[in-house]
Amino acid sequence: MGKILVMDDKKSIRDLFLEYSSYLGHTINTVETGEEAIDLISKNHYDLAFFDLQNYVGKGGVETMGEVKKIAPGLPVVLMTTVAASKAKAVQRPQDYGFVGLLAKPFNLVAIKDIAFLCLLRFTIKAISKIAITNSAK
Repeated sequence: MGKILVMDDKKSIRDLFLEYSSYLGHTINTVETGEEAIDLISKNHYDLAFFDLQNYVGKGGVETMGEVKKIAPGLPVVLMTTVAASKAKAVQRPQDYGFVGLLAKPFNLVAIKDIAFLCLLRFTIKAISKIAITNSAK
């Protein structure tokens, strides 16, 4: 199972992800701010991350992603936001900001499970492909 980091200023969102971890067995760390996310990512390996677009306590998702791309360029990060923020450029084209997907709030356990499964599967296949290419070149 994967190691996932969740950054959201709302405790209820962080708690939902922690509930998900016990449901499927993923290791999930949650933080309130982008600054905390950057600190954990610089010290630990994560397979996937979820960043809230707007954070009223610290750095938001886009600002945090800018720094994360420098310290963990291969980390897949999903952007989370409310429908009310749907006019933001990062929501319209999350890939332009380095995000691999968008999870619209409100969401439920099934939505988290589905996007985590797809992201983890996609990046596992990508890693296996790199190994196969490297081995075939020898």
